[in-house]
Amino acid sequence: MNTYELILVLNPKLADKERETLMEKVYAFVEKEGGKVAEKKTWGKKRLSYPIKKFTEGVYELLTISMEPFMVKAVDKKVKVEENIIRYLLVRAE
Repeated sequence: MNTYELILVLNPKLADKERETLMEKVYAFVEKEGGKVAEKKTWGKKRLSYPIKKFTEGVYELLTISMEPFMVKAVDKKVKVEENIIRYLLVRAE
């Protein structure tokens, strides 16, 4: 298994409960595919350097995930279709 970092920028207008539900959905998907969320960090609401989908702020979340390389495409697809995730980056950690 490889270690990956997934950084999510979430819709800043989401209530805390909605954001938690969205993050639980992401955790559940990763674990369903056989991965494991090793670490979760909330960086909080930050100003974006340029508007993304008409938002000037976003809530940042960092996940450290252990998963097999073939799972990357599945996670990428799942994150891409979530409408409340305005930007994401999935990279392999060293």
